[in-house]
Amino acid sequence: MNFFRQLRESRNMTQEALGNELGLDKSAICKWEKNESFPSRDNIIKLADFFECSIDDIVRITQSKMES
Repeated sequence: MNFFRQLRESRNMTQEALGNELGLDKSAICKWEKNESFPSRDNIIKLADFFECSIDDIVRITQSKMES
């Protein structure tokens, strides 16, 4: 399962609810979960803050997806 989806589902949130929380459209969340795009630096920081994880965790996962 996709890392971003795991994070979102760990909080029992919809894509729309997470998007609202981060000030984004749900389509951005959907694209991250489908590996069609990746969060910007600013959004990585928002994700890390919201999910109380490290920026390194998110960057490491994002970077490994980009290399695949």
